[in-house]
Parts: sequence; structure tokens; C-alpha cells
Amino acid sequence: MRVEKLRAFIYFAGLALALPAAAQERSGNADTQQVLVEGRKNLKKDIRDFVGAVTAQPHTRQLSRFEQGVCPAVVGLPQGAQEKVVARLRRVAKAADMLVADADCRPNVMVIVTTDKVAFMRAVLEEYPSFFWGMTKLQARKLIETPGPVAAWQVPGITMSADGSLIPLDGNPSVTYGSTGIATRTTTYASRIKPATRSEFLASIVVVEGDAIDGRTTTQLADYAAMRAFAATDPSRLIAAATVPTILTLLDPASTSATLSRWDLGILRGLYREKNDAQWAGAQRDDMSREVARQVEQAAKH
Repeated sequence: MRVEKLRAFIYFAGLALALPAAAQERSGNADTQQVLVEGRKNLKKDIRDFVGAVTAQPHTRQLSRFEQGVCPAVVGLPQGAQEKVVARLRRVAKAADMLVADADCRPNVMVIVTTDKVAFMRAVLEEYPSFFWGMTKLQARKLIETPGPVAAWQVPGITMSADGSLIPLDGNPSVTYGSTGIATRTTTYASRIKPATRSEFLASIVVVEGDAIDGRTTTQLADYAAMRAFAATDPSRLIAAATVPTILTLLDPASTSATLSRWDLGILRGLYREKNDAQWAGAQRDDMSREVARQVEQAAKH
């Protein structure tokens, strides 16, 4: 399936299948970014633990990202709330130094609010399996059955050369996709320092049950979705870094997360700042750790 067709499919299938939402917009000064800065005896260790916890890819693999402009869309909320979430997602993407598509773009970041995550995802897998492009059916079912009110995953795009250019197959400049949507032929060789190719997200999908965000603001929903959609983060691994201020704990009962923190922004900026540099996951995490440290230091000065 070609890239543009899959992007369009993801958008329109999402609109057609989104179930009624229980979430409602909440009032309050939600658009004011609040940053929690606190003294830490072991700041370097806390940063390293946090970055390692939310980015689970082995050192010998890569952390994928969007190489094209992100175009967010939201379904399942009242129109006004949807527009606020989209606007906030765009603001976060720009703050993270990501490419952001024009307003009339075809969405490649979908936030879907539904009454029943499992039922919704089962219906999607049955009727629209391309939502799970790049997964086996077993992997898709495991994702669907994962406990909790939220599921987030990325649809893989093509594999590009290390400099970000498309890899032609058999001399054809238009890349042909296999069953996983990934092309792998290149004349560049990988080393222990740099990989020969780089992978991208074709799309990201975040499905959240309305009851879980009842009482939350549109900004909180958008910030949480940004951390789940713009990077392949895993909040379930945050036990070792539970004291770190992060919007990824938003759905925890004891969470006090007000909005995207400097720690969160450092994760995203560390992933996206180097535009034309393919790296292994270990080096990417080093970039993230440095950027988190820089963000925390800047916040402390203010």
C-alpha cells in the first residue's frame, strides 16, 4: 500500500469507527505550561533512568521518529475540544523542533477517544487491519488485550538511507513496500557507530477511553498524546523513575501532572533535533539525556 493511500485510510477509517466519547472538555487555564523543578541529589542518574525507562529499544536498534511533517487529528470529542487538542499537539511538535505539516494536511497522528478501547480495537483489527500495519495478528491482539485504558502504537514507514533519502529498489526511484511496509536495500554498510539506514513513523495512533480522561483538560490530553505519539514511549516502564515529573503518569490515580514537563520536552527534542543523523538507540538516548539536562537547567534559571 502506498504511503499517501495509507495516510488517507488511517484518517477516514478513524473518523468512521470512532465510538461516542464519555470525555468532556474541562475549564481552567490549561494552556499555561507549568514546569516542575526540584532539587535532586542524583540528577544525572535520574535522567538516565527516565530516558532508559520510556525508550525500551535495545542499543543495537534505532528509535524511530517522524521524518515528514506531523499532522494531528482528533475524533471522539466535542468539536471545540478536538480543535484545542489539535492546536496543542502542533504547539508541542514545534517546541520539540519537529516538522509540522500545513493545516490542510492529511492526518498522520490520530487521537481517538472511545467508550471501550478493547471493543474498538477489535473492530478495527477485524475490519481495517491496515491500522496495525507492520504487526502480526498475534502482536496486534496482544496490544489490544494489554490492560489499561490507553493503547498507543506507531505504523512503520519506509526504511531510508542514513542521510534520509529514499532507497530505490531495482533502480526504481519509487520505493516498493513489502508486507511490513519496509524497504531494506542500500549500498551503505552499518558500523558500530552508525547504522546504514533509518526508519520513520508513517503514522501514530493513540486510543484512549473517555472515562480515563474525565476531569482532565484538553491540554493534558494533548500533552499525554504527544508523548505517546511522537515517540515510542512506554509509561508502564516508569516504576524506577516514578519521582520524575512527567505527563506520562497522567492516568495514574496519584498523578499530579499538570502538563508537559521539561523532562518530557527533553525526550522529544533529543529525538528530533538532529535532522540528518542516523544513530543507534544508545546514541539517541545520550542525545535525549543531554537535552533533558539542558531543559531542567534552563528551568532552574528561571
